[in-house]
Amino acid sequence: MAALDARRFDAARGLHDEDAATDALEARIRAVAADLADLADLEAREDARPPDESTGKLAIYTSLGITLVRDPNGVLRRCHVQSHESNDIAPVDFDDPKCSRFYYANLIWDLCSS
Repeated sequence: MAALDARRFDAARGLHDEDAATDALEARIRAVAADLADLADLEAREDARPPDESTGKLAIYTSLGITLVRDPNGVLRRCHVQSHESNDIAPVDFDDPKCSRFYYANLIWDLCSS
């Protein structure tokens, strides 16, 4: 009789442990489903928002064959200009303080055109 009670107690304890594990997993499933719904809502809001100015500029530069290169601080220091006619890539450094923005704009345009 004692052996039967021990087996019944072990079975009840195992059932209780499995029930607790099932409850924990169901709570995790609900949490993950809520996170998924939040992410889907965020994605829908991001898709509905118009692109910002930098995205448009980057698309234009990329279509012209210009790749912007920033330093680790995020400051624009150089660019690579790809010439489609000569199939060449020319680096342009923006470090010279004597040169104006007009000079760099003309230089990049000339490199894109050649």
